[in-house]
Amino acid sequence: LPSFDYGIAVRRGGVFLTLYPEAELSIEDVARYIADLDGSKIIFSDDLDYRNELRDRVKCPASLDMSGQLSRDPDRYICEFLTLSKCRTIIGSKRSSFARIAAIFGGAKYNEI
Repeated sequence: LPSFDYGIAVRRGGVFLTLYPEAELSIEDVARYIADLDGSKIIFSDDLDYRNELRDRVKCPASLDMSGQLSRDPDRYICEFLTLSKCRTIIGSKRSSFARIAAIFGGAKYNEI
């Protein structure tokens, strides 16, 4: 698996934002935050349109897009989790455990966005 300086995981799907509205961030704010990070980056989200727009806005060349290659979401999420766990710093959505657990698993620093 590749490793990056920063792994960013933005949680938005399902009922997540309904349950945790404080986790809602504008794409402009997230893009500004990511653009200020110096180093290699990879971006994941359970909202693929949001993720793609975010990648375009910050011109993030790193891509590990498993959505078309793996037919089942659990397979994709496992690949994303393992890739995140190899990053030096993981940045995750407020109230989401996915990125936080990947940081613990990989021994990475964790920041909340």
